[in-house]
Amino acid sequence: NPQKEFQLLAVRLLNERNEVTQNFTCDGSVILELSCFVHSRVPGLYGYLMISKNDGTCVLEADSYDSGENPLDNLSVGSHMVNIAIPPRTLGCGDYNIYLNFTSSMSSKNFDVDSPGIVASFHLDDFTSRRGNKRNGHFSLLLPWRVR
Repeated sequence: NPQKEFQLLAVRLLNERNEVTQNFTCDGSVILELSCFVHSRVPGLYGYLMISKNDGTCVLEADSYDSGENPLDNLSVGSHMVNIAIPPRTLGCGDYNIYLNFTSSMSSKNFDVDSPGIVASFHLDDFTSRRGNKRNGHFSLLLPWRVR
């Protein structure tokens, strides 16, 4: 849509071997690859990511400011690939939806620059821990138990 300053064109879910998949294990990263196009520079553009369970429960929120500097701010005109990696042992087993939104308070058109909504779904299995897929909760962290 040339009327949009910035637009998400496609989303791929990749495993650590760069294979496209919707099925992951808790011991590997879930990599979101976003294909975007910038029609005109957007000062202050930032991305918002929410991962939720199928019932709508939010289990993870992130935005492009999380690592300090915002890599989406004022992107040059043209095509861009953006990768977001969810580290191993972050989310528990189950089914998830990925919601994305791109906004800017400095956009010349709208605050919501591109609001694609739910763009992908994926499944996580836990094949290596003792509790495996019977582990309850939203996280799959394996906590060390140390006796002193």
